[in-house]
Amino acid sequence: ICVNVGNYLKEKDITNKKDFENWAIAKVKLQPKKENQQKKWKEGLECTTSKTAKLYLSVDGHTDNSIPNFKPTYMLYQGTTNKDSKIKNHFLNTEDTYFTLRQNKVIDIYHDGKISKVDLKDAKKVSYIYHDKNDKKHDLGSFSLIEVDELKNGKKLDTVPKGYVKEETISNKRKKYTYSDKIIVKGTKGDEKGKIRKYVKTGKKALLAKIINNLNHKQNDITIKFNLKVGGTRPYVNPNALACMLGTIAEVGYEDITLIGFTGKDNHGFPSTTHVNGKNGDFRYLRTDKTGDALDISKDPTDLDVNRQEKMIDAFNNFGWEKFYSVYYTIDNKSKILKLSDKSSGHHNHLHTRLLTPNYKK
Repeated sequence: ICVNVGNYLKEKDITNKKDFENWAIAKVKLQPKKENQQKKWKEGLECTTSKTAKLYLSVDGHTDNSIPNFKPTYMLYQGTTNKDSKIKNHFLNTEDTYFTLRQNKVIDIYHDGKISKVDLKDAKKVSYIYHDKNDKKHDLGSFSLIEVDELKNGKKLDTVPKGYVKEETISNKRKKYTYSDKIIVKGTKGDEKGKIRKYVKTGKKALLAKIINNLNHKQNDITIKFNLKVGGTRPYVNPNALACMLGTIAEVGYEDITLIGFTGKDNHGFPSTTHVNGKNGDFRYLRTDKTGDALDISKDPTDLDVNRQEKMIDAFNNFGWEKFYSVYYTIDNKSKILKLSDKSSGHHNHLHTRLLTPNYKK
């Protein structure tokens, strides 16, 4: 690569050109040239478990230099020399480590409530990087992706209509009926009292990420920890919603968060009508004893940690969830409901996030 000082200033949309007036900036793309090799390269990146590549820069600004009596001090390197290397001018990054190989399918999560907008078409996995207020990066790992039929919110039915092309038994012995334009799910009389829900297909596809159970990340005063309810049937989530959830948990730093889930592999979230496409999630109410156990605030709200719960609601809201479902609870003979929440029966033991509009970083 050969670049000239000042070329960067000629690029369009550069607003701080003066900052780079005396710079020569080169962009390096690590990718095979041939199309068939590119496919293998991408497949390899999808399957890798490690994102650390032993990459360094070999920098030589001295060769054929026209400056008389040139001295090494004339060169300013942004990085650190690898002291163990026998190669001259062998440079690592500013944190004295090898450069990190990063897939394109990475969603960045920022402490101010924003996330990066990433095209996940044809991706089998998505990774997440959290950027804290001190500009430190936190690698939160990779999550598997599946493609499903996008669905509209569900509707309640009294009976299962005829005309289905497939009948099958799914989780919790529920029955799923597949039609050309919709799916219908029927609960058992024992656990769901025979509830029936219809979910109409939009004709589009949606991506869902499989939630990693019991994520526990602690680094540089940042804690991102939650438990996925054991035996839950909604371990899938919209990839952008997952980014907003991880950002929310990082913002509050609680270690007793229990996630009930977003949606299931079939994307309906039965018996709910509003868990389709994995954008709305359920979380157990936070307790004062910080156990993470279930709490029915309609019967006994004394263990509800209102301050922490509403701080978490603020964090959810900061990352794009506009409203929530909850129930009224009574303390000191006064009826109350959590902030930004509307009453909805069935939400006596969990908070339901809804109306997500992610804040994308420009």
